Amino acid sequence: MAANQHDAVLMDVALPGIDGIEATKRIRALPAPAGRIPIIGVSGRTEPRDADAARAAGMDAYLHKPASPAELYEALRTAARIKRV
Repeated sequence: MAANQHDAVLMDVALPGIDGIEATKRIRALPAPAGRIPIIGVSGRTEPRDADAARAAGMDAYLHKPASPAELYEALRTAARIKRV
């Protein structure tokens, strides 16, 4: 993340090893602009606490699998409007 420029991150929340929550925290700890990139969590977990944990870690949106193209579009559009300082 720190070495490349990206427009957004689609973060699988249930990654092996380091999970998406921890990966998001590490990205948010990076200096700008990398640390301010829009991050959208994607997960099969549907409990409200899972979405809450994702947002608390710094994700801008949280989608349940399978997400429709319209849901992804809206999450990207919303995340792009969030200004991180």
